[in-house]
Amino acid sequence: MAEQTYQAGALIVQEGDTGSSAYLLKSGTVEVSKTVENTRIVLAVLEPGQVFGEMSLLDEQPRSATVTTLETCVVEEVGQEEAEERIEGASPLLRSMLTVLVDRIRGMDEWALSSGVNLAQTPITSVTFRDQPKGQSSPGRQ
Repeated sequence: MAEQTYQAGALIVQEGDTGSSAYLLKSGTVEVSKTVENTRIVLAVLEPGQVFGEMSLLDEQPRSATVTTLETCVVEEVGQEEAEERIEGASPLLRSMLTVLVDRIRGMDEWALSSGVNLAQTPITSVTFRDQPKGQSSPGRQ
């Protein structure tokens, strides 16, 4: 893991880019945003101890959001190789659960944005996944 310092206003992760790292925020705050129909939507403000960039690292899909520093930040970068080594050491059940969770989170993000939910002002305190009758889909299950 490599520690890096970014000044205020720096772009760490760009929506749509290929991701090969995840980041642990050690100090400072970052803003997570997404562009929908030419409108920038703030999804979250992260504080020290929180992680970002993990979904692309796990599912090799393009970055789902942009992460910009709001002040000087120190982050610890976890690269693809190190993450893969740690994940390979996990049980098959845990690896499968990670895959399912990332898929569901991406689906929920898309559903919330298409439904007009303001994620920055709507804290999610719990999520319940239920199986739907055949022919129906729930957020994150597509």
